[in-house]
Amino acid sequence: MDASPSFPSAREQSLVGLVERLAVTLGSLDELVFVLDMSGRFVDYHAPADQPLLVPPAEFLGRHFGEVLPPELAGPLAERLVEVARVGTVQCYEYQMSLAGRDSWWGARISPRRDSAGNLTGFTIVSREVTTRKLAEEQVRELIAPATKT
Repeated sequence: MDASPSFPSAREQSLVGLVERLAVTLGSLDELVFVLDMSGRFVDYHAPADQPLLVPPAEFLGRHFGEVLPPELAGPLAERLVEVARVGTVQCYEYQMSLAGRDSWWGARISPRRDSAGNLTGFTIVSREVTTRKLAEEQVRELIAPATKT
């Protein structure tokens, strides 16, 4: 039996470095990231530690988004996924939902995921809260509304 230490190969070291860099990159984001497979099942996610989720990961991972999200969120998402699959480009939209006991607005970017041959394998959804911006836009509309009624 050989008792000499086993050292990782250069390729293994490179892969470990890549995984660490990707983990640091994801950890630096304040957005929510969800990965869906082609059938619409959640296969992975990233959420900042202080960001509440609509449901716990154990309740959405491995499940179809239509089983997890309320109809008012699942319907528009389904439409965007069809469009991303059809045209192959990023689709953006905004939606409103109640989270952690308060109404909030979110902006989502849905990107196609492709394998090395260019085949569509699923979708990445990056979602960011935009409530502050939406409230500011509403205040601006209220301020200029009287001026536009003349």
